[in-house]
Amino acid sequence: MDITGILLTVLTTGGLLAYQLLRGYRYKASHRPAALAAFAAQSIYPDNALVQFDGKTAQLMQEKEVVEQIKGSFLAYTLTRIARNASGEYFWFYFRTDSPLQFKHIEQSKAKVLLKDKYLAPDHPGKISRGER
Repeated sequence: MDITGILLTVLTTGGLLAYQLLRGYRYKASHRPAALAAFAAQSIYPDNALVQFDGKTAQLMQEKEVVEQIKGSFLAYTLTRIARNASGEYFWFYFRTDSPLQFKHIEQSKAKVLLKDKYLAPDHPGKISRGER
């Protein structure tokens, strides 16, 4: 192969890669607003201040976005978040374009494992029982 053939191959490969990256970015950008709106709309346990959650005011501790694809076709967009309420309780949020929304309170021990160095201890002593949720 001469230098022209090599250069043409590199440019074609680079162009295809850039095109695929741009498609993924656009796919993510088209679904992210719905995921963020779903997170902001989360409000649970309004009668118990300790485990109350408001997605608009929660402290975001961790976020992961994934665009799933196979053979160039997009399957789904996922947004996973771990957030903390004002009392120091942790909540797990999972949005996937082709599945129902998942949202739940997670125990401090699980939050500590998931967050590692980002973990912050709660502002209250003791453990929350299942009945208090």
